[in-house]
Amino acid sequence: MHNYKIGFIGCGNIASAIIRGSLNSGYIKSKDLYVFDTDFSKCSEFVSLGSAICESAAELAEKCDFVFLTVKPQVYDIVLQEIKNVKSNVCYVAVAAGITIKHIKNVLGFDAPVIRIMPNTPLMYGEGASALVYQSPVSEDQFSFIKGMFDC
Repeated sequence: MHNYKIGFIGCGNIASAIIRGSLNSGYIKSKDLYVFDTDFSKCSEFVSLGSAICESAAELAEKCDFVFLTVKPQVYDIVLQEIKNVKSNVCYVAVAAGITIKHIKNVLGFDAPVIRIMPNTPLMYGEGASALVYQSPVSEDQFSFIKGMFDC
């Protein structure tokens, strides 16, 4: 069993679908989940389940082993700038069209572990398919854990 702390920056539809699927299947526990959104009301559902709400993206990144970047592509660079100096052993999970692993690493300023995921809309109903890709320095354990979330 894993004891990873998982964070979501952005709690919109896709983030909510990933979180619900992972919690409902028992793959992750709500006590291991951290959420942040500039619209705090989007976090309330998960806080009511026992998850922790963070007051900033940087606070979330500091507490987590995996950070899902589930924000709109146009705000990726803003979020990455906020979290780039927090800690270097976080594995980032990018969920946005048009944002490459190379771009994320460039903005962060180091060779960060990044997994890129492209889910489709039926994910919101527990029936989706997702493409996952990664490159070094992501470990097999990190990739396996994230793949397991999407197998749920």
